[in-house]
Amino acid sequence: MATSRRTIVIAVVIAALALTACNPEEARLETLRTDPMADVHLPDAVDVKVAETGGNLRFGVTSSAFIRHGFTMPPGGVPDAIEDLAEQARAAGWDLHDPASGYGGSKIVGGLSSSIGIGGLPDSNDAWVEISTNDS
Repeated sequence: MATSRRTIVIAVVIAALALTACNPEEARLETLRTDPMADVHLPDAVDVKVAETGGNLRFGVTSSAFIRHGFTMPPGGVPDAIEDLAEQARAAGWDLHDPASGYGGSKIVGGLSSSIGIGGLPDSNDAWVEISTNDS
């Protein structure tokens, strides 16, 4: 029994729609958005840039969802910004460790194992915080 091209195309489209419908990308991003660090603020910031993604699904492998805030601080303000972000993260329940150039840590956010990174570059007046899921 021969299968027509139209039948094959329809089957491929249906399969692609089914995979997209089952994709947890947006749900993982929405879960991260429930954490207080997803909406963090630094009052002294000169500029703030926010980037986020739900990750993506390629070849059956899901990449991490993340939310990243980048802050441009006044000259000399990065060390205080890093400490302020770390204080806010601890208050939000993140378990932080103190590496040489910033902070890293973990927490369960809405049932998802998640990570946080806090750092900065004093020479460029940039500080940042990124939260992400660990389910890559």
